[in-house]
Amino acid sequence: MTARPAVLGLLIICVAAGKAGSRKAECFDDKIWDCTSNVNPVCGNNGVTYANECFLCNEIRKTKKHLSVINQGTC
Repeated sequence: MTARPAVLGLLIICVAAGKAGSRKAECFDDKIWDCTSNVNPVCGNNGVTYANECFLCNEIRKTKKHLSVINQGTC
């Protein structure tokens, strides 16, 4: 039974570490929905890899969800 607190502690650390790296997406103009085809992938906090931050911003606009960038690169 002593393993349960250790596992719970590791889970808390992992969740905190995941949140620490997230940041708000930089969505500049709400009127511009066209994104360039530049490949600069970002990983959203929904577990989806977007080709670039503009595509993540369009997903935010379309779904009205509070998405953020977990890290640069693929998920």
